[in-house]
Amino acid sequence: MPQQVELSAVADPLAENRELFVDLYRYGHACADGRDLLARDDVDAVIVTVRNDHHAAVIEQAAQSGKHAFVEKPI
Repeated sequence: MPQQVELSAVADPLAENRELFVDLYRYGHACADGRDLLARDDVDAVIVTVRNDHHAAVIEQAAQSGKHAFVEKPI
């Protein structure tokens, strides 16, 4: 049986980007700080799209929060 994926939140430090995501994609929640996203119970996994030099820190935060982290760039 295929599993359903639901985008429940997005994090971006720029307010205009958060508003755009919510308006265009109808995300359930938008926050300025990724740590707020990691604290959410409805988030099981994150897609890391920060600058390469920030990957390791974000992946570590996700792991410490019990979240799966998907990264396509080097750490």
